[in-house]
Amino acid sequence: MESQPTLFAQSDPVTRAALWRERVKLVLFVVFCVELGMVLLAYPWTSFWNENTLLYEYPRLAIWLTKGWVKGMISGLGVVDIWIGVWQATQYRERQ
Repeated sequence: MESQPTLFAQSDPVTRAALWRERVKLVLFVVFCVELGMVLLAYPWTSFWNENTLLYEYPRLAIWLTKGWVKGMISGLGVVDIWIGVWQATQYRERQ
């Protein structure tokens, strides 16, 4: 009898160190995404956003960065970043 070809390649068993390395990378990635997302979500609406030296040096940039829709776009990026972190955490499956 001929053996049927497999669709998936046989992988080597995962070592304990490699498994923990994947877990730690996942946790660091999720924490980074959620924290960066929270900063991007809230920072444009604080007084620090409107009163910084970059805006004093470049008044044309200040006109754009203080508009509500620009702040909303940056906050939207924060929401997407939080979503990416949460999605990665919920989709994690350990290899056998």
